[in-house]
Amino acid sequence: MKKLVFGIIIGLMIVSSAAAESQVLTPKGIQLVLYEDGRYEFIGNDGKIDVVLTDIKEKINFWDNEELFDIEFRLENHAYGTIYFLKTTVHAFDAEGNEFEPYGFGTLTTRGWDTVYIEKDSFVHRRVVFKGNPDNLTSITIQQLKPENISMRMLPENILAQELLGLHNEVPEIDLRLQIP
Repeated sequence: MKKLVFGIIIGLMIVSSAAAESQVLTPKGIQLVLYEDGRYEFIGNDGKIDVVLTDIKEKINFWDNEELFDIEFRLENHAYGTIYFLKTTVHAFDAEGNEFEPYGFGTLTTRGWDTVYIEKDSFVHRRVVFKGNPDNLTSITIQQLKPENISMRMLPENILAQELLGLHNEVPEIDLRLQIP
């Protein structure tokens, strides 16, 4: 059966459409699928916090001409309610398995110079900075969430923090993994 797919960003009312069997993923993670017979369904709200690797950018520290690189992420909240606090550690490795030294704390967090809250079905962009040349970067590991590193509205008691993170990679040449302690 042929279906029409519409992506809706709730709150901003931006609508996009696509051909019959394709799917439209909106930044807010909600899809509205309309079938020819009039049925519809919402797809994409999977109860996860998606950490999406979006870009790697090289830069130079102008104080001492040290090579640095930004690892940019998009944190998408498809879980239960507004995220008030989230913190996880990010590790970056070269082909030989050597770990890059973080420039700062090496954490992906909603707190820092600017504190942000991530409302349900919305997203924020964050970055983690490391020392070195990004040409040598081959893999990134994100540590599994600990209960003390997440504060979320409407989080059910029976949900474990370790089950909340989902990883997605938009940089195919980098291997992205979840580290389970």
